[in-house]
Amino acid sequence: MALNTIPYIAADGVILVNDGAALAYTVAYEEGDFSISGMREGDYSVELFRDRGDIFAARRIQQEPVSVSFSAILTEIHDGAEQTFADVFTKAPLGAWAAATSTLAAAGDVWSCKVTLTLDTSGLPSGGDSGTIVLEHFIPEDVSISEGTPAKVTVSGMAIPFGGTAAWVLT
Repeated sequence: MALNTIPYIAADGVILVNDGAALAYTVAYEEGDFSISGMREGDYSVELFRDRGDIFAARRIQQEPVSVSFSAILTEIHDGAEQTFADVFTKAPLGAWAAATSTLAAAGDVWSCKVTLTLDTSGLPSGGDSGTIVLEHFIPEDVSISEGTPAKVTVSGMAIPFGGTAAWVLT
């Protein structure tokens, strides 16, 4: 298969969030600033061993999370009936996501969800392609709201490798 020569742009992306059961939320009015860092082979950190400054060995030590963030234009802070960005990532006590099931359900008391970024240029006249980044266990660590024109809501956190599932999967 030939390499896709059509660059992805913000308009090509869609972010979908799922809980561990049946809830789904497509991020609305998102900025197109999805960021993931710390991706590495097998999610493992590497330790270098030195003999008086010269590296003589490298070993995989332990699995590590990757850092993830993205934002959206703020159109509503909270709604007991409708899904909002802040409700989903804080598992707000009112509304559909209050009863959301963590993707780490049996493994502790931490709220985690599945986040999928899909980038798709296949509908363009010249063809294109699509690809996804799937984070099976995303743990939101910070949800921030900032005033401005426009007002924004941002989530940052970590995706963790867990139960034989990598922190991130590319398709």
